[in-house]
Amino acid sequence: MTVIVLKDSFMVIIEYIKRNVQVRKILIVVGLVTILCCCNLGRIDEVNRDYLNELRQYPKFLVSHFPSKIETLPIINRTITDTTSDCILYMLIEKIDDKAYHIRDSLNKIKLKSYTANDSNLVTIKTEGLLGWHPEKIVYYRSLSRGSQFYYPIPYFESIKQNSMVKDVFSCSTISGLAGDIVIYIVDSKSGKFWTGLRPNKYMPVGWKNGYSKGVSLSPKMGIIIYWFVVW
Repeated sequence: MTVIVLKDSFMVIIEYIKRNVQVRKILIVVGLVTILCCCNLGRIDEVNRDYLNELRQYPKFLVSHFPSKIETLPIINRTITDTTSDCILYMLIEKIDDKAYHIRDSLNKIKLKSYTANDSNLVTIKTEGLLGWHPEKIVYYRSLSRGSQFYYPIPYFESIKQNSMVKDVFSCSTISGLAGDIVIYIVDSKSGKFWTGLRPNKYMPVGWKNGYSKGVSLSPKMGIIIYWFVVW
């Protein structure tokens, strides 16, 4: 008896759905959203596997400030591991609209130093390839001090073209390569040999011919965060 009642109830529901166009539309939308959510969850799992495998390629002290997992898509990352480029670089760009101000407050507590992206005194580590194409960007740094300020080296942030997510992030008019409202936080920086195969950087001052810096660049306005490290 119970089976018959359930079957009859099911048939009534089906008949109602067939007759009601609005209900059919709602069910189709719900179904599509469910499918998309499942696809995104699967995609995030795949992205996280690749991301964590990438982090394992580097010494922990260089990537300890990176997030433990990716929570939203899309992301952009950039990797340079060829020592003939005169630096080793890893960069992760994420969209974090709702968390930007909270992250900013946390960074202000742990930062070694912070600079605005349009600061004309910034000291940047550039790849040999970039300088080959743009010799006008060559700078020989005699010191990391500018008056009373000390400038830890940062990577030059080369533009990532043809990507709408970061179309306003980069700027060729600033020393850093980033848009002027972005703040660059230095989490750690030291001089010394930290990567086998890197020769002393001829553009850097005595005492800083080799070294590393790691940090985060953040724009709450754009909801963009860039985790990075550079070794030279």
